[in-house]
Amino acid sequence: MKTIVGRITDHDGHNIEYVAAGIPGRNIGTVSDSEGRFSLELPDTTTADLMFFHVSYKEKSIPAAELIAATGPVTVILEENRLAAAVVTPGKTKDRRLVGRGARVPGGVATMEPSSTGMEIGSVIEVRKEFEVRKISFDVLRNALPGCVLGVNIYRTEGSPATFDNVLTKPIYCNIPVSDDKTKCEIEPEETVILSPGSYFIALALVDCDRELQEKWKDKPSWSKDERISNSMTSIDFPLYLKSCYLRSKAMQDFEPIPVGTGLTVEGTELQ
Repeated sequence: MKTIVGRITDHDGHNIEYVAAGIPGRNIGTVSDSEGRFSLELPDTTTADLMFFHVSYKEKSIPAAELIAATGPVTVILEENRLAAAVVTPGKTKDRRLVGRGARVPGGVATMEPSSTGMEIGSVIEVRKEFEVRKISFDVLRNALPGCVLGVNIYRTEGSPATFDNVLTKPIYCNIPVSDDKTKCEIEPEETVILSPGSYFIALALVDCDRELQEKWKDKPSWSKDERISNSMTSIDFPLYLKSCYLRSKAMQDFEPIPVGTGLTVEGTELQ
């Protein structure tokens, strides 16, 4: 195995935070930290490309062999996505709430541990008329992860198997404080987000938490029973609702349909 260590920047040398990096279909993936640093273990014989994904930058692929051959830290430079801003056409509007939830699962909890960075779960919503997103909200039952940062993405989903097309051009992040109390989180996008009629996956992911915890969780497969018990509550927890959804790894581009989600709600304006 070769440990690849590096930093992800733009063309001006500015660090890019929370970039998903992985090999699709190979169960190999990670997320860069707030300084753009990443670390990833690759088998010496890997021949596939390592892919890099960020909502504000173009996807990039680098042959794994090239990274394995590197003698020191690598620098990965991403090219910015220059997309036209969405435009709202004046006309009749109606305030509306799109709820991506069914009945609450009694006692059901979705748990994200320090090793869960990059895994997405959320809600699927159906848009019938053009819709401008103003606010996204969700509940956190408890959070025991210091430095917890969640990321939100909005994917248009089509076909079978589903494809995921991110409609955002700017990332959405939310800092979650440590608390044993239930918290309602509300996020307003920094950009104008217009959804055309169709099906959308509103995805929630853990993108960062305390680095020492993340390193500790890498050894989880070798933990004793006592260690597993003592660390079992080190997580961020969300309520579960009966509603078709997805469990998806952005870095590895893998997903599976699941019958439950975290019940995100999208508020905004329906364009008549």
